[in-house]
Amino acid sequence: MPGRFGIFFPTAEFDTMEFLEGSMKFNEKLLEIIVCPECKTDLQLTADKTGLKCTGCNRVYPIDENGIPHLLPEEASIEE
Repeated sequence: MPGRFGIFFPTAEFDTMEFLEGSMKFNEKLLEIIVCPECKTDLQLTADKTGLKCTGCNRVYPIDENGIPHLLPEEASIEE
């Protein structure tokens, strides 16, 4: 997080080198607080870590190259 003067102070949970290389990973701690926007059921990280799969409706929401999940129903695919 930026400090008082806009200086970045990394925390223990943040990998500075990943930030500098421009390839952030999805923060798995978010799985504790986010749910499927359609059915409000828990989400799980896919095996290849490129999406979040709903345990209820089987929608898979993509995670972009910056580690940001796109939780828009129109961007989700449905897996069986």
